[in-house]
Amino acid sequence: CEREFAGRERGNLSLDPQLVNPRRDPHLRATSPAIDAGTCAGVPASDFEGDPRPTGAACDIGADEHVP
Repeated sequence: CEREFAGRERGNLSLDPQLVNPRRDPHLRATSPAIDAGTCAGVPASDFEGDPRPTGAACDIGADEHVP
């Protein structure tokens, strides 16, 4: 992630990523703060299940690219 927050280090979010189920379903919920919060520089062209990156304004943080 290349996001910068006041008083925080670059590249870190200290928020719940809002996964559907962290142990069984790593997909991002539609309300996840990780959606469109990353950078696409140097990331794979697709996520863990083959969805293209990005599908929104920017790449999502993590293994899943949220597809509405």
